[in-house]
Amino acid sequence: MDHRAARAKRLFDLVYGALCGVHPNLRPWHFQWLATKDLYRELGALAPQLEGRILDVGCGGKPYWRWLTSAQECVGLDVTADSEPDIVVVPGERWPVDDASFDAVLATQVLEHVRDFDNVRSEIDRVLKPRGRAVISVPFIYNEHGAPDDLRRFSAYGVAQIFPPDWEVLEVRRLGSLGSSIGILFLNWADISLSKTWPTKVLKVALLPAWIAVSAIVNGIGAVLDSIGDRSVAYVNVLAVFLKPGADG
Repeated sequence: MDHRAARAKRLFDLVYGALCGVHPNLRPWHFQWLATKDLYRELGALAPQLEGRILDVGCGGKPYWRWLTSAQECVGLDVTADSEPDIVVVPGERWPVDDASFDAVLATQVLEHVRDFDNVRSEIDRVLKPRGRAVISVPFIYNEHGAPDDLRRFSAYGVAQIFPPDWEVLEVRRLGSLGSSIGILFLNWADISLSKTWPTKVLKVALLPAWIAVSAIVNGIGAVLDSIGDRSVAYVNVLAVFLKPGADG
């Protein structure tokens, strides 16, 4: 992407963010709202319960830190320095973090992207204190994204088996239902299709008011369908909380 294209994209993103919100505060007319409405609600309620030292794995722009109101310290870890994490790690290698040094680990919407999944799982186990909690969220029904690093999907049953059998699964929540699943796939398909070439990008800018209106309508229909749908059949995300075993088991 050349400088002019990058500048144009940044400007569009700024305008769109001002109109529709930015993560994690998306408005109901943002095209990503269906994918995040339940996840952000649940994380917003769960995060203040996490105390002590918190490690945010794959922290990105650290969108959830404002909710970690009971934390003594928040430490961000990522594989790239772009978002200025506290710790930059090399995939597949040991993290520069002491054993049993964190009271909780947060890994939201990141495990589907990691190439060294077994290492990440092992490192979370290593750095978490006994009786510490791991909060994990992953997508289930969602389009391919972040290519070429979109590598896996987890069902609710798959998430429950991420850690060894001696870990206690405190809860597994299916988030979203049929409405969110259909709506987000359609809106993401439309957004990707309108972002492929210069002519379609220009069209996307010209049709921004219509795009916002379509997103609002699809989001509204999706939310209604979610309220009457069966979450065990179709869901967008999975949120799980695990308890690492202590010395007494």
